[in-house]
Amino acid sequence: MIFYKGVLVTDLEVKDYIPGTVTVDIWEAQKWVDQIQTKKHNGKSRHSRKGVACIIEINFPEDKLLLGTEFQRSGVSEHSRISCWTSNLRTKAQINTAVNFKILSSDETVERLFPILKR
Repeated sequence: MIFYKGVLVTDLEVKDYIPGTVTVDIWEAQKWVDQIQTKKHNGKSRHSRKGVACIIEINFPEDKLLLGTEFQRSGVSEHSRISCWTSNLRTKAQINTAVNFKILSSDETVERLFPILKR
């Protein structure tokens, strides 16, 4: 299954990148990029580290994700969880294992955001 995440480019310099929260919605990933790149320091953006950001694409096997109940289980720290969906809606997941990813170019991002323009 294809997932997306908006990330700081400097975060991708580690050897075994663990993405954490990812989304199936590229528009959501674009919002994350906008929050990272904004100069604002209040509202939703106040907790985001700032800098140059990009969208990455992750192909992760859906059958390796546990149900959303794993994410809701109490007493487990966020990054100690086994990879799971964050809810039963299956729009976001928590991936806590190292993954291979692809950095999307500007053109690839636009193609995925606006597939109708591809025609």
